[in-house]
Amino acid sequence: MYKTKISQFIILCFLILLLPVSVSATDSDRAISLYEEGYSWYRKGDYFKSEDCLLKALEIEPNLWKAHYWLGKLYREMGELENALFHWEETERMNKTLAYRRIALTIKDNEYPAMAQKRKTEDRVRKALDHFNKAMRLIDEGHWEGGEEELYLAVETYPANQLYLISLARLLMDQNEWHAGINFYRKLLLVRSVKFEYFLEAYEQMRIRECPHLMEPYVKMHKHRFAGIEEFDAIEALFQPKEKKVTFEPEFIGRVIKRVGDKVIIDAGLSKGLSKNDEQKTILKAFKPGKILIHPESGEPLGRLEGEKIADLLLTRVSDNMSEALIKAENDFGVKAGDLIEF
Repeated sequence: MYKTKISQFIILCFLILLLPVSVSATDSDRAISLYEEGYSWYRKGDYFKSEDCLLKALEIEPNLWKAHYWLGKLYREMGELENALFHWEETERMNKTLAYRRIALTIKDNEYPAMAQKRKTEDRVRKALDHFNKAMRLIDEGHWEGGEEELYLAVETYPANQLYLISLARLLMDQNEWHAGINFYRKLLLVRSVKFEYFLEAYEQMRIRECPHLMEPYVKMHKHRFAGIEEFDAIEALFQPKEKKVTFEPEFIGRVIKRVGDKVIIDAGLSKGLSKNDEQKTILKAFKPGKILIHPESGEPLGRLEGEKIADLLLTRVSDNMSEALIKAENDFGVKAGDLIEF
């Protein structure tokens, strides 16, 4: 009995020791799977989905150097150079760490050439900053054209830098080049980490230029970040589909304007589809529209009941905007001004 309990205890301890390893292995597999999915999206050109997958992989396994390396390449192509530098610095740090481990000496695939790309990207960041600083200096001195040219170069060198983008957009708007300015506001809105104050500024500029509809895709894009902020919710509400109020209006071509004896004048003529050929041939109907039927439980309108005929009218004269008709048959209500007319 005692030996049996000891054996059971040993087995239980063994299983407990295996549990973290199993969980760890599962997390590692999940991280690798997300990395591979992110790499696949990168190759297909869907950078946003690629970014999401690679970042999730790093949440699970922060030292997954492959994910850092490809995030660096991804951010470089998206123009987010400082983000690219961060991930390549992480890649290089891990490469150096692995160099001191014996296993790294036998697995060449563990090393990714981040250092060379990091240096090139650092050079681009410096060049972009030089262009930006020169642009600000030229603008302060009143040389707007030169400043604009330098800002273009700064944005070209560092495409997703929010400060460079909004500075160029503002300068273009100030010079009344608002088509180009709006274009750079839109480029700014494509940056997934765009500041909310810049988002609002872009919307306001588009509203002033009577093109707020251009904001709709960016409202959808940034909803997960800004939803719940009062100003954002107000902008989003502008793009919500408007509910159509169902009134079940009766269909008619005109109304009785006046009754004279056994004749009526109606406000329908050639402009409403009648023709001279209808004279002495076409019978119209004056009618009273049916009541709207309401659902007894929900209170929602269901439709309109069939209307009641008041009289048959024979068209006698058709003109541009009015016609005359002879009352042929009339019920107890009698035809009067305001009655609806249909074929």
